[in-house]
Amino acid sequence: MKFTPGGSFTYFDDGATGDFGTRGNRGPEFLAFAPPAGAPAPPSTAVVLTFPEATEPLTTSVVSSLDQNSVPPPPPNFELNGSTLAFDITTATEPTPPIIIAFTVPNASGLKAMHYESGSWVDRTIYAGDPNYPSSADPNTTIVASVNSLSPFLVAAFKYAAQVQQPINGDGTSVFNAKRGVVPVTFKLTSDGASTCQLPPATISVFRTSGGVVGSIDESVYTLKADSGSNFRIDSTKCQYVYNLGASSLGAGTYKAYISIGGIVAGSATFALK
Repeated sequence: MKFTPGGSFTYFDDGATGDFGTRGNRGPEFLAFAPPAGAPAPPSTAVVLTFPEATEPLTTSVVSSLDQNSVPPPPPNFELNGSTLAFDITTATEPTPPIIIAFTVPNASGLKAMHYESGSWVDRTIYAGDPNYPSSADPNTTIVASVNSLSPFLVAAFKYAAQVQQPINGDGTSVFNAKRGVVPVTFKLTSDGASTCQLPPATISVFRTSGGVVGSIDESVYTLKADSGSNFRIDSTKCQYVYNLGASSLGAGTYKAYISIGGIVAGSATFALK
């Protein structure tokens, strides 16, 4: 079902799923919207909402494109620029959380989904490895958020970006022996697109994406005695972050390690253990 400004809609019936969304919970429901005419043009008009626990028809949902200057500014280290999207999302009936929202843009690099909650913006972006992350989402063009309520959303650029360094390949093809003991996770940082040696504190989080139980890994599993909890060590001589990940206790599988600055993900590294 595709909605257009002014209240008109087009209904597509493929025969197998006729009367979509009108007979209670039939799995995830997908609605696609376009912003009204005359609204500030975002890089993409596609906003896809999925409601995994929806039990009511969601045909009255409304997505309005907002002028980014009409909403409060984002937190420090976030930037309003030509890549910014602002939307107000409402429904006549409140869906049961979690509410999974996917914003489709030409290039998702560095973009985060911010949700306005209790007078401030909160980063609600989720990533591959999260149990609510849609398997069909393309991380190169999609920003996915998980929220418990609906209100204004802002997709803004995070000023920091971290790039993984060897021995982990940037294309995610690295495979290590689980018995090797340690996998060094190393990142360099850019700020506003330029390399920097001014490295703010950063933390690591690890998700198993395949093999064994998929999901977040408790830091006690991979933390070594030389580590300081989940905090990256800053190597000021090489201008990089370093974390020695204890691999032997993780077991075989594919893993994604995220580096976060101020609680916001700045980059990731993908590797496999065998």
